[in-house]
Amino acid sequence: MANRNKLYFGLGVFALVLMVVLLISVMGHYERSKRGEREQTYRDRFAQLEEQIAAETLDALERLPMMYKERVQPFDSVARSKIREITGRRAVFGVEPSLLFASMIFDDDFDWDTTPLFFVEVKRNKEWLGVENIDSRASLGQIRNSQKLMAGLNEARDNSQKGLVSVADNEVFRLFGESHQAQQRFADLLLFVPPSPDQLRSETPDFQDWHLVDELATTGHDPAKAKKLKDAFKALKKSWTARDNEAIVAAVGEMKGAMTEMGAKLLPSDDDVALEIKFNQVKPFNYASWLFFATAVFGLFSLAFSMRALRGLALGVGTLGFALMGWGFYVRTSLGFGVSITNLYESMVAVAALGMLVAVVVDFFRGSAWTTTFAGLGSFVVLQVVDLNSVKFSDGIGGTIAVLANNIWVHIHVPIVMLAYACYFIAFLMAIVGLPWVLAADRKGSSPDLKGLLKSSAISINIGTAFMFAGLILGGIWAYDSWGRFWGWDPKETWALILFLFYMVVVHGRFTKWLNPFWTFWMLFLGGNVLLWTYYGTNELLSGLHSYANSAGEAGFWDNFVHERNRWFVWSTIIMGVISLGSLAWYVATGGAATGAPEKVADRNDGVVEPG
Repeated sequence: MANRNKLYFGLGVFALVLMVVLLISVMGHYERSKRGEREQTYRDRFAQLEEQIAAETLDALERLPMMYKERVQPFDSVARSKIREITGRRAVFGVEPSLLFASMIFDDDFDWDTTPLFFVEVKRNKEWLGVENIDSRASLGQIRNSQKLMAGLNEARDNSQKGLVSVADNEVFRLFGESHQAQQRFADLLLFVPPSPDQLRSETPDFQDWHLVDELATTGHDPAKAKKLKDAFKALKKSWTARDNEAIVAAVGEMKGAMTEMGAKLLPSDDDVALEIKFNQVKPFNYASWLFFATAVFGLFSLAFSMRALRGLALGVGTLGFALMGWGFYVRTSLGFGVSITNLYESMVAVAALGMLVAVVVDFFRGSAWTTTFAGLGSFVVLQVVDLNSVKFSDGIGGTIAVLANNIWVHIHVPIVMLAYACYFIAFLMAIVGLPWVLAADRKGSSPDLKGLLKSSAISINIGTAFMFAGLILGGIWAYDSWGRFWGWDPKETWALILFLFYMVVVHGRFTKWLNPFWTFWMLFLGGNVLLWTYYGTNELLSGLHSYANSAGEAGFWDNFVHERNRWFVWSTIIMGVISLGSLAWYVATGGAATGAPEKVADRNDGVVEPG
């Protein structure tokens, strides 16, 4: 009977997943077709441009180095970053980002005033601009001519002084900033002139002190070299307008040659440029997310149908996804500023990658698929969130360096803490399934499947707590090395300690046989709230050395807490709190442990107390 129920469950899950996938596919096809009809004019225009600019020509332009966001990088990377920031998508109108960006810089005869390029997400701003939901993009003309948006800009400036800038305000700032850059043909971004020898010999040499071509006369470079670069840049603009492919390639070569003469040591090598362009084309983190989704599906089916082949497939696909992400981190680290976990985007990506690493190792040695299934689901969700939200999570390599990022401890402390967070997140996802399972079907935790879920969740928190302890100690050493004190009760430090102590209670309760299946899953579900407050709440709501709350203006904790930019966080906290209290009330009202206490048997393999 049990095997038959598992078979029915597996078939039901398969049918549900298939229906969801088909529904999403149909909706996506409908939306793309509608948008495609409205954008056909622009698609035709850029298709004609693609025919005029040869692939070899575009490849040469993409490899041209320039300074952007504190790092010398190829034109291809700059184009991809700017197009994603402007449009909210990796590509629009079916054209390569580098081709579109180059056209926006050099083509004056295009009707940019009516071309819908600027991503608009907030409903209020869409109404002010007259943008329909199916488009979600405005043109230069709509932004420049909207009186309501201009009034909104003044209101946003007032809110900024108070430290209470809303999501809508931030979007207004972004729209005006990006539209101004586009109107100026991104002239302030075209930093092709390396620092002069005099600048590099100064007391505080700044390798980021690059210049525009129009500023060459004041940079202190050799006049002959300066003239060579300036003439080459003029030739590039002229040849692009004429669609002269040979002249474009020649101008790019002249520019690169002049830049090399001015500062060869400051330019990336050809191998580094090729590696970065390959990274841009492969998009490893995006493709890894879908591999993790497949891992979750294979793992779920292996549990439902008890098929070892599917479990092996889940482990293999999960390993492939982690390897792809490992290559991506290697590229970002080698091209950027050391360890690639220095901002919110990279930390979330690290949580996804490290969670899968732990899951694959655990399930490989345990012969299970529970950890892999939930890690695959969690990693997929995390990577899709950061990939789709280009405004909140900028994925450019380099950018603003984290405070003290040149310190050795950031390369050790941060990855260790991220691994602990990943383990706790996996345990929370397991609790989402385990808590209702225990309440509704198996208070004693006697079924083999529930035992497996309990053991997997216990191993996850054991690993996470060990790494969290190491992270606390190493963080203290880093603080002593940087600030002269091991511990300062900063909000982030305090909540990291709270998180560690919370899970120590869970680990201790399991080992000492205090926690039955219900209390284990209940604590792990509640731990999701503690983790959320530690990871996000302390950064956005509590002012301190590690956080951003009240970094400007007069807003305090309550102002930040009720502010609409944190609404998702507040509602998540409330919902998880209500579920925790509701499940506890249900447990008590239905007899609690009196419905059948689990037997307590120590597992010899990992020391985790499992219900028998």
